[in-house]
Amino acid sequence: HATGARMVNEQIRDGEVVREATIDYWEFDQNGNAAIQQDPYDIQPGDGFKTTCFFNGKGRVFGIGSADEMCMAFMYYYPR
Repeated sequence: HATGARMVNEQIRDGEVVREATIDYWEFDQNGNAAIQQDPYDIQPGDGFKTTCFFNGKGRVFGIGSADEMCMAFMYYYPR
């Protein structure tokens, strides 16, 4: 939570990154839903997603508690 620095979410198709969404600056005290304004995704069968998080400091404990560090991305789907 408190040591997160930035986050990258990649959409991967046939082994290549076809789209990338980033949060270049993460500040714990300003946390909440960090929505990224962008065009809708075109997701094809077989596509994958990779989320990478970057942290400041060493020796952090990762887990699901509010004192722990974690890395997760939420994606919403609304059928047309």
